[in-house]
Parts: sequence; C-alpha cells; structure tokens
Amino acid sequence: MYEAKLKEEERLREEEAKRTGKAAPASKAAPKKAGKDEKPVLDVPKLPIPQVTFFLSEIGNKYVRERSFDELAARMMEAPAAEGEEKQAD
Repeated sequence: MYEAKLKEEERLREEEAKRTGKAAPASKAAPKKAGKDEKPVLDVPKLPIPQVTFFLSEIGNKYVRERSFDELAARMMEAPAAEGEEKQAD
C-alpha cells in the first residue's frame, strides 16, 4: 500500500514537471527496513486462557461467560484494602 502511494506520487510529480517544463525533482531512495532479518523474541510468559462457556438465561437470552460463578463470587467477597494499606503498598 505504501509503495503504491509512493509510485503514484512520483507519477504525479513527473506529470507536473512535463506541464511546467521544469525538471522533476529527484526522489529520495526509500529507507531500508531495519530489523527485517531479525527474529522476534518469543520467550514471553503465557497467560492462562479462561474457559468460555455459553448459557441461556431464564428468559431465553444468550450469554457468554468467561469465568465461573465461583471465581466471581470469591472476588466479590474479598474485602477491599483500606486506603492506608494501599498508600503503604505504593
């Protein structure tokens, strides 16, 4: 896509130069893409993927659930840290 745009701009510059009678300015060489030969680092930790389950509500609506109700309930039942404890942790 980028190369097509550059070619189109070059063609427009040449047409403009023909109409005005001036020489077309020399286009700059495209910069080489650095690091194309380098391989990406794939030694990153992988996060566990939550199991996705589908279910219908009592009135027939379709829903997607990524966590079990036990996980949600456990998280909701945890007491939030007091403001004094949060500031000390930071």
